[in-house]
Amino acid sequence: MVENAIKYTAEGGRVTLRARPEGDGGRVAIEVEDTGQGISAEDLPHIFERFYRGRTKAYDDSGEQEVPGIGLGLHLARVLVEGMGGSIEASSRGGRGSTFTLLLPIWRDETRGEGGDRDGGSINAAAEDVTGGEAKREALRNG
Repeated sequence: MVENAIKYTAEGGRVTLRARPEGDGGRVAIEVEDTGQGISAEDLPHIFERFYRGRTKAYDDSGEQEVPGIGLGLHLARVLVEGMGGSIEASSRGGRGSTFTLLLPIWRDETRGEGGDRDGGSINAAAEDVTGGEAKREALRNG
């Protein structure tokens, strides 16, 4: 999502990444916000669908360009986040940027000891290993 935020924000724009505890502290909210072109109201309900591509252009060093890709990035992000017991959502301010919010569970690994936090454990977002190839195959199978 950070890569997308950069890709869809023109030079001089801003991409902001935030993390904060959510609710009773059992979840973390991670936000990626940009001041880019935003997502149209027509496209917004579909952006997490497999192979969906909106009608926008990206930016690179040479200016505005056609968007590369096949429409799997946000779909795969949703599959990974949901596979970890979380959720993902997007909002956009027509022509003035977008915000993506991931909510992920936090678990405490009390077995780590050394190198963890002060009480001997460590705090991690997401308890499952949902990685690369398997997640992509799952996304393609289940849409």
